[in-house]
Amino acid sequence: MRRFSLLLAACLSIAALPSEAVVLRGRTYFDRPPRLIKMVTFFQNVNQYSPEYYVVLNLLPDSGEPLGSVTLQQTEGVDRFFLFRLDATRAYVGEPRRFGAEIPVAETTFDNSRRLLTVRFAQPVAPGQQITIVVRPQVNPDTAGTYLWGITAYPAGEQPSGQFLGFGRINIYEPSNYRSSF
Repeated sequence: MRRFSLLLAACLSIAALPSEAVVLRGRTYFDRPPRLIKMVTFFQNVNQYSPEYYVVLNLLPDSGEPLGSVTLQQTEGVDRFFLFRLDATRAYVGEPRRFGAEIPVAETTFDNSRRLLTVRFAQPVAPGQQITIVVRPQVNPDTAGTYLWGITAYPAGEQPSGQFLGFGRINIYEPSNYRSSF
């Protein structure tokens, strides 16, 4: 019984140590990657101008490394033609419509052939907070449907290794042509 108590005490003391970034073969990894909370838009009609797509992430306190960048890659959706207003990308602490402090974005790029949008932060984003990244296409797709975006987070540091967080979903609808006869 004494051995078990010593082993348990040793395990608990190790668990209480602060988390360090994992570096393997020169690449930086998260101890615990951020969590994708949701991807949402309040602009859901086809051909709607200046929509905003919100990506909400929870940066875990024990991630071991701050967030350096995020990528969104379109993996599904009929319309494969998106043009983004790259200079209009923003990030904030908090969630959509309840933003806190702005998080400076250093650069946003879009590789049209790979359908890959990359958002790189000016300073690494500290663990332990919820953030929202706001990306702005010029216009919503002209075809209604579900558009899936694979979301990957990269830690700050030398040669960061991305962690796939899941799929964000944007639903685009045809406006209703229903007219009341009352």
